[in-house]
Amino acid sequence: MITFKKIANQAVIKLLRRLSAAIVACLALYTLAVVFILKDFSVAILVLMAIHGALFASILALTYQKSIAAAKWARFIFVVSCMTLITLLSLLWHQDTGLQQFLLVGMITSGFLFSRREKNARRMAEYSYAALYLFVEGMIVFNTTHTFASLRLANAIILVVSGIIMLRLVRNKFERQAEALMLSEKKNRSLLRSMLPSAPGAPNEHWPLGHTEKIDNVSVLFADFQGYTTLSETYDDTDIVHILDDCYHLFDAHALRLGIEKIKTNGDEYMAAIGVPLTYLHTPDEDTNQTVTMCLFAKALLRSFNSLVEKRNLGCNIRIGIATGSVTGGIIGAHKPQFDIWGKTVNRASRLEQASIPGTITVCARTRGQILDSQTDTLAFSESFVVGDNLVAHTLLMETP
Repeated sequence: MITFKKIANQAVIKLLRRLSAAIVACLALYTLAVVFILKDFSVAILVLMAIHGALFASILALTYQKSIAAAKWARFIFVVSCMTLITLLSLLWHQDTGLQQFLLVGMITSGFLFSRREKNARRMAEYSYAALYLFVEGMIVFNTTHTFASLRLANAIILVVSGIIMLRLVRNKFERQAEALMLSEKKNRSLLRSMLPSAPGAPNEHWPLGHTEKIDNVSVLFADFQGYTTLSETYDDTDIVHILDDCYHLFDAHALRLGIEKIKTNGDEYMAAIGVPLTYLHTPDEDTNQTVTMCLFAKALLRSFNSLVEKRNLGCNIRIGIATGSVTGGIIGAHKPQFDIWGKTVNRASRLEQASIPGTITVCARTRGQILDSQTDTLAFSESFVVGDNLVAHTLLMETP
């Protein structure tokens, strides 16, 4: 995922590259103008142009390297080169050319080369530009009358101090706005992440809208309240919603703990799966069998639900069905996108849930076969029985014999 910090760093590198290229071009044109137009062959000025041309060319070379150290060196050389170039040119001409005003420009713009965390480096650059500006102004008015020198130095000090104050005020405002923007972006990413899983083959990107893909070896669970109609007649709508919310909070906590992806809820029906892309980060234990995890999840749901029902004396029960196989997962439609799964495995899980005896967990033969292959001794099943049109099923026993 491309972070805000990486984007900002790339923007600084591009800015340095463009500024350095522009300065190299300007130095070349400036040297040609001095030599061929002004007919000035001053060795000091020509050497100064050559040295700084080489410095800015080295900055260009550093910006094309991808290391962090190279980027820091490029910034350092750029700031120092600009300072020395403007200062020495202002002094070498032995007259007031106005070049020293670019030191004020450097003081104002140098902050764009440093991040918010680099406050010391940024302030050092600003104060250095300001000090050099005052120094050049002092050297220019050194031989002038006392009144003119005092007035000009006073104006220079006012410019520097007011400029620094304005920098602080403007920068603080922008930094607060940037923090608010980053916080909002973080919340939006978190919300989007909770709704859409990772894209296939790209864990740092969201599942693309309109994309569907076949996923093998997925265990799907359906859990449905038994006695929900009677419950809705006993309690008002607000109480029903609170009961469902408390129940789903318990289910979601188990899902997060075990790495189960909640697909959706539909009234009193809860649907989850394992083996599909997750909408949150989860590092499973080594050698964890997904089908075993789903069965442990189902048992945890049943225990939590029974505890809630007993605590509140609700007088209802729950049926759970689990099926394992391939599904098609993805996001379809354009409005309110939501990751969902489809296929025969989903239909079998729904049928197993509907055929379950209240308070039990019914699984398909493939789910039981994968459990037996895993050689776990924490799960046991009843004898097989047939659901509907030749769908072989087993009941997952809550207690291991």
